[in-house]
This record gives sequence, C-alpha cells and structure tokens, in this order.
Amino acid sequence: MQEYILIPCKALRDGKSRLASILSAAERQALCARLLRNALGLARTLQSARHVRVITPDAEVAAIAAEFGIGRISDGGTNLNEALERGRANILEESGGDAEAIILPIDLPYATADAIGRAKAREFDVVLAADAERRGTNLLYLGNRALPIFPFAFGPGSFARHRSWAESKGLRVDAVDDPRLSFDIDRPCDYERWRRQTGDGSG
Repeated sequence: MQEYILIPCKALRDGKSRLASILSAAERQALCARLLRNALGLARTLQSARHVRVITPDAEVAAIAAEFGIGRISDGGTNLNEALERGRANILEESGGDAEAIILPIDLPYATADAIGRAKAREFDVVLAADAERRGTNLLYLGNRALPIFPFAFGPGSFARHRSWAESKGLRVDAVDDPRLSFDIDRPCDYERWRRQTGDGSG
C-alpha cells in the first residue's frame, strides 16, 4: 500500500483573507508562504517527496513545493473540496487504487511529525483531528477502505459531517484530541496568540 500526503493550498495572494483587519495583503501572502514551507517540510519528515503532493492553482505555490522536491496537482482554481477530489483521483490512479492519504492543511503551525504519526498509526479507516472548537476538521487520515469513497465536506461543521458519514458507512472512525493539531491560524485572535507564543508572528 502506498501512503500519500495531500497539501491543499489556494493561491498565496488569496490566503488568510480573514486576517485582513490586522495584516496587509503583502503580509498575508508572506504568512501563507511561510506556513506552506512549514507544512512541506513537515510532510517531508513523514513521507518521501514522491508521495507528497500540493494541490493548488498557483504557480508560486508550485515553485515553493518544487524546492522540497514535491509535485503539484493543479486544481483549476476550484473550491477546497473539489480540489481534494482531484487530488484523490490523481493518487488513486497512480497507485492503482491501493493507497491511503493524510490531508494536511498548511495552517497548523504547531503540528509535529510525532503528532501526525500517532494519528495515522491507529487501526482505523478514518481519523480526524478537530479544530479547537470541534467544528472544523484540521487533519484527516483516510485508510484504503475510506479513501476512494469519502465525501470531502470541509467548511463550517465539517468535523461532525465527516465523522457522521464515516460512522454511517460502518467505517472504523477515531477522533484525535491533540492541541498541536487543533490549533490553526484562521482568525485574528489565532494569529495574535501564535505571535505572542512564538515571539515572532511576522510573515
């Protein structure tokens, strides 16, 4: 079985729009590039470059990924869930259908290889890590039973939707509670908290 890591990333100039009240467009773009490099480096500690893909419409994102030896799947500028559908189709075709995958967003600055490794090492078909409010899905592992059929439903309330669907299909489901995976930089308060804790919140 082949294990993949999929990193969805919209165009850097469009990222983190919810931080517009505290960061300029250039600062948000620089922050997204920094978070992307962090996620790519983390992915490379978990998996060889040939089994990591960045899903993006952005040539700048693709160029940064290439610095890590990581290839791009073009999503044509679609929304996140449609982009992940394209990514899944790509790796299932490449692997002959014998694959599992981790969906790794770029905005988990405290995520570690150990935290992700423990999540995927469990004997489950679907493993989810919720955000701090247990509403969104921050990290998603899909085993080979779930990967071909799982309906991506990222957005508000995705944690409950993802979990409910998997359970309704009789898949083995687990939820991980780990502060390193539950913290994401989404709102101004998240950014300010990260800046205070790291002492360096610049892009």
